[in-house]
Amino acid sequence: MHDLLRFWPQRNGRYIDSRMKLKEFFKERPELVLRIGLALPFLIFGFDKFIHVYIWTPWIPQWLAGILPITPQLFMYVQGTVEVLIGLSLISGFLIVYSSAVASIMLLLIIITMGYNFTSVRDLGLLMIAVYLLIKSKKN
Repeated sequence: MHDLLRFWPQRNGRYIDSRMKLKEFFKERPELVLRIGLALPFLIFGFDKFIHVYIWTPWIPQWLAGILPITPQLFMYVQGTVEVLIGLSLISGFLIVYSSAVASIMLLLIIITMGYNFTSVRDLGLLMIAVYLLIKSKKN
């Protein structure tokens, strides 16, 4: 069991165990909270694009569907794959600069193409998280 703990996060040279409060764990890692908060919608919506592809295809604007070199269903599969990869990257902490940059671009394009509605307000909040993570990860 001790070999598994050496990969577990440490605080002040001690392994974090079940006695450490979850609040303390996340309080010391605010970027992790933001990464998880941004990753979950990307993972959920990304996987859902594979399960319910025909529910997502009507969301493609008509002007975009007309210029796509692929079918709308295939576009949704590609979009879902990119979203899942972004979510996995954010959770794992691997290539955060690139995943937050792609997430920022995707969210900005979604806001621009879909116009103002209730979901664009949510997307604007997610965009701000993605931009923050992009700026923060470029500094490190």
